[in-house]
Amino acid sequence: MFAAALILSCIAPSVHDGDSLRCQGERVRLVGIDAPEMADSPRCKDGRRARSDCHEGRAVTSRDLLRSLTRGEVRCTVTGRDTYGRVLARCVSDGVDLNKAMLRAGMARRYR
Repeated sequence: MFAAALILSCIAPSVHDGDSLRCQGERVRLVGIDAPEMADSPRCKDGRRARSDCHEGRAVTSRDLLRSLTRGEVRCTVTGRDTYGRVLARCVSDGVDLNKAMLRAGMARRYR
């Protein structure tokens, strides 16, 4: 027997940056992508900076694109949780796969 996939659904979620949003009270990380970090991110303030994209202009542009793609209903298929407790998910809005759209637009890179 197969377990049903957990789906989170919300309207116009809060978008923090180019690869994370809040849906149904859950912090959701778009699985498989990594977008530039916002300037206030701990990753841009500590020793991880060298491994992170901390360019404020790219971060804002990436966040704004994700916001524009999520103005309607967003449905996220949960694949797990990361080490920070965030939901990992593949999300779709208005028939657009958000994870793929961010990669195609050059606003995120693949993350493994």
